[in-house]
Amino acid sequence: MKPAFIALLLALSLIGCSSSATPEDRAALIGLWAPEDGWGLTIEFRENGEFDFVYAAAPTRTILRVSWQLERKGSVDMLEHDGSVYKSCPYRIEGRMLTIDDGRGAECLRSATAPTVRMARRFQRVP
Repeated sequence: MKPAFIALLLALSLIGCSSSATPEDRAALIGLWAPEDGWGLTIEFRENGEFDFVYAAAPTRTILRVSWQLERKGSVDMLEHDGSVYKSCPYRIEGRMLTIDDGRGAECLRSATAPTVRMARRFQRVP
């Protein structure tokens, strides 16, 4: 193989790899987030690795709770009960705003109820 071709393959492989998440990246996600539209159904990344999506506030507060982990910058993994990755959701934090989706611009998670409640994609940090 020609050196230029090998260099190109190496560069392309590095572009596809994202860097590892840091403790600061994890700390930035942890907390309570409210939808920017004020709809009131929150999400919360907990220090203990639990993620809560409140999808019904009344008459009974209903929560979808899954585990999460952060291995790579900019992508949070939602986990199955056995610890395997159910879905990786790209995210970015800009100031007090969190944008998170399924990688195609749709919600990261949704309820399993009928009718389905979809998780918002833009949130602001709750103080």
